[in-house]
Amino acid sequence: MLQTTLQAIKAILQTDPTVSGEERLQLLKSLQYGTSPKQDSGDRVLSRAEVARMLGGKSLRFVDYLAAEGKIRKVQLPGKMRGIGFSYKSVQELILGTTIEDL
Repeated sequence: MLQTTLQAIKAILQTDPTVSGEERLQLLKSLQYGTSPKQDSGDRVLSRAEVARMLGGKSLRFVDYLAAEGKIRKVQLPGKMRGIGFSYKSVQELILGTTIEDL
């Protein structure tokens, strides 16, 4: 699904007072990732390449830039000195343009 389509749906859902912020976020997730609204994947750790693909094929350097700006959260992998990943939830929030405070 195109990002512009998701943004249009998000705008429509924001104008509907019967849809809560949490419901809106779940609906947008299910539309983008094809999962059921009740299914929650938890906060798993994504690699730079996975994040780049989720962002529409952006470069690895762009992912690093987003992390440096604090737009996505870095996660230190257990037992690794240099190994990092990124929080799945923070990437989803960036893609959907929402944060917990927006709900």
